[in-house]
Amino acid sequence: MNIRNLQAPNSQPIAITIHNKWENTATAPIFSAAEFLRSEEYAFDRDGCFIDKGIIIKGLLNNISYRDILCRCMMNPFKIVYTVIQVEEGDMPDELTMVLNMLDADGNEATRTVLPKVDATKKLFSTKFSYNVDALTGLKLTGVPGNCKLTVFFYRPETDKLPESLHGGTPYVFAVKNTTDNILEDVACLVGGNQAVYLRDISIESRTNDVDHESFISQLTDTPFQGYFMTIESESAQRVSPVLYYEMWDNNSNNSKRPITFQKHDDTVYVGNIIAYRIDNHVALSINKMYPNELLLISFHPSPTE
Repeated sequence: MNIRNLQAPNSQPIAITIHNKWENTATAPIFSAAEFLRSEEYAFDRDGCFIDKGIIIKGLLNNISYRDILCRCMMNPFKIVYTVIQVEEGDMPDELTMVLNMLDADGNEATRTVLPKVDATKKLFSTKFSYNVDALTGLKLTGVPGNCKLTVFFYRPETDKLPESLHGGTPYVFAVKNTTDNILEDVACLVGGNQAVYLRDISIESRTNDVDHESFISQLTDTPFQGYFMTIESESAQRVSPVLYYEMWDNNSNNSKRPITFQKHDDTVYVGNIIAYRIDNHVALSINKMYPNELLLISFHPSPTE
């Protein structure tokens, strides 16, 4: 896009597309990372695109999905100083409205409404408006026409450097297989510092290059794994959404256990509702149910890094 004569800073923008597949005008919800990543009401596909009824939001940066951008908001807030909205397909709206909602840790809410400047000849809107984006920041873009596709460029300050990747590297993936003809319940698939407890009736092996499962477990004592989401992939399209139990002990042997629910994103992939977790030698994971001879692939996706 040619942005000459605009006031956008000379920095690489965070770029997304918003596609309204409805016939009528709609509102696109942007950011709101804490709400969308933790709720089971909203869906992301396996490419990290956000889907809310007729609205689809997709990230445009290499190796950075829209879901990665939201996770970035959770882990490392950033600042936006300039926004450009380009109409790629469909009717040119008379105006678009940006409604920014900010919420602090004490629950105090602040709302700001911005009307971007329109340039009908270039089919774009722009605004020089600064705000910080964190886990609690929500931005609604109202007035998106039906069957319209927009590209939105969020510019950060020129002094900020955009990392090549927001997801911190390759996930650790391991396979868990039920080797019996029976349904197994409460199947231990990872126990920090101890493997012997889950060798009966199941097999476990790493699917990550150059990392075996025993080495991954043994290093958790000195190098805990910091993650920001998990996925489970099943060979069966008929599988019921799995539940993974996350159990943690403190140094006094007190433990807490909570379920991680997984939302189905396509025929075989499920994404967990856990954000920013830690796996060390005081953590155990177990699957609520495994079907006869079932194979599951569990992926731990690392936290975003600079």
